Amino acid sequence: MRNNFSLLITISLIALNSFAAQNEWNLKQKGLVWGSLYGDAFGGPYEFQNIKNHYLIKRDKPLNKAQWRELADSVKLVDYKIKKSPYGPWTDMAPKGSITDDSRHKIIFWKSLNNKAPNSKSIAKSYMTHFKINSQYKDWLSQYYRAACFEFDNDHKDALPLQRLWAGMPTQAGQMIYPLNALFYVGNPKKAYLETYKLNKFDNGEAQDFTSAVVAGLAFALSEKSDWSKTSKVIESTDPLGYSKIPFVHRKLSLSIKLADKLVKLANNNPKKLFSMLEENLDAKTWWEADVAFTVSYAFLQMTKDEPLAALALAREFGHDVDSYAQLIGAYLGAIHTQRIFNSKEISIIKDNIQKNYGDVFLEFE
Repeated sequence: MRNNFSLLITISLIALNSFAAQNEWNLKQKGLVWGSLYGDAFGGPYEFQNIKNHYLIKRDKPLNKAQWRELADSVKLVDYKIKKSPYGPWTDMAPKGSITDDSRHKIIFWKSLNNKAPNSKSIAKSYMTHFKINSQYKDWLSQYYRAACFEFDNDHKDALPLQRLWAGMPTQAGQMIYPLNALFYVGNPKKAYLETYKLNKFDNGEAQDFTSAVVAGLAFALSEKSDWSKTSKVIESTDPLGYSKIPFVHRKLSLSIKLADKLVKLANNNPKKLFSMLEENLDAKTWWEADVAFTVSYAFLQMTKDEPLAALALAREFGHDVDSYAQLIGAYLGAIHTQRIFNSKEISIIKDNIQKNYGDVFLEFE
């Protein structure tokens, strides 16, 4: 897979104009990749477990600067205390650094490249290939496999319409699968949005817009001197298909950002208050709807601008689909702050786990 990176460099470095910029981007692209994987491994042990770990979250008071720092310092990988499952870890009581389906989607995406730029047919083929590896992949990918068959060849004997996936519900599937597509469009959020929209065959309805905007934001975050404030504005302002101009309806992404900003402001540095308001204001049925996952992740990043790693701690304490929120948060943290923001020893644990269980993947980012 090392050859894939040479293609990525060719496409992406057009946006960079100095050695210093290239070196910084090298650290940022590693940050995006390993940050996303770190978020997943960090959040996996807490997914739908309703485990409240940190005493600061239990206090119904605003946190001061020192307390936010303490919360950020609490971000550490832990062992799993749950049995294996198709969408979770694939071993009982998995060791810390083990990944879940959020990262396995990215592995399938990356392996689809095969020294070529991403395209929807090759991604579909990669899903079809992985489905046949063993029973664990079959149990996990049963729904995605049918949709992939339809995209690859709609006359395939196992094909079912893409619109059937998750009963047509707009989910965060694309927000798990496509973040690494941002690596090809550094500093070009419009292009990142359009190309992701074209690739995305696993999202329905408004989820297409959410996923494309997420990748657009990551493409900007990979550029020089990005920060969360600038990145958050790019996420909303990147709208090349004119969702915000459609009459009689509102762009759901903009409504989600407006809600998150409002709740963070009302919470006034009080995480417990923010959690309560998210629970009250989000129309969540599964907690992995496209708008829900995005709003939660965005709100935590917005509340922790001065102590970025604390966003992961908020995801852990909030609960629900923790690993999916954390993988998105981790992607943004890494793309903005580079891989230096994460504990290097813990990143090595994740690398070793992936090498052991999934083979040679992401070697370009060593």
